[in-house]
Amino acid sequence: MIGDRKILAIIPARAGSKRIKNKNIRMLAGKPLVQWTFDAVMASKYVDAIYVTTDSPEIAQLAKDNGLLCPELRPGNLASDTATTNDVLNYVVNNIEKDGQEFDFFMLLQPTSPLRKESDIDEAIEVLYKSKKQNLVSLSLCEFPPQFTNVLPENKSLAGFLNPKAIARTQDLHPYYRLNGAIYIYSRHFIGKISEVYCDDSIAYISRKGTEIDIDNYDDFAFAEYLISKGKGENVVE
Repeated sequence: MIGDRKILAIIPARAGSKRIKNKNIRMLAGKPLVQWTFDAVMASKYVDAIYVTTDSPEIAQLAKDNGLLCPELRPGNLASDTATTNDVLNYVVNNIEKDGQEFDFFMLLQPTSPLRKESDIDEAIEVLYKSKKQNLVSLSLCEFPPQFTNVLPENKSLAGFLNPKAIARTQDLHPYYRLNGAIYIYSRHFIGKISEVYCDDSIAYISRKGTEIDIDNYDDFAFAEYLISKGKGENVVE
């Protein structure tokens, strides 16, 4: 809790994955991928409860072994490739409220961001609370200027590829930010309509360099292993 606001962290960890089999329980530096998120959020000083939603009996047992809420396996229609985060959050929150539990904020923590630390979680909560906004989304500084990118026609002609105004030194270009998937916090009002959070009721949290990696393929796993082995899994201030 921060102030008088109660916070529920929701960790979506389904069994299936198109690119990496059993991704959420694949070992990363000695522990299952999802355990990195469990450890970070359990160390938070503000999160009041942690709910794991999964269709995997193995992940459900791991959650319970950690003392986390996982009262049921996720229905099949919410564990498919077509199920949306919006649908899953709406289902979880409605079920919790049917049990008489109420929270002010719902934090979505995806297991694919293993280097996100408890300090990032708590700092994001503080940023949202101080802002008096309803939602927060974590962003990262773009590694490469998007002003230097464009689509290519089939003939690969470079005609019009760059806007003349974008031809400048990198340090002279306005910085751009991207979604990184590490932290989302929603007020109750936006559950069921999270696509609408990119508005004046929301604020950005800029993730520290070195914590924003998003595990999507085997190369990402290898890179995360490398960062952890070099001690870069800790928060690094730019």
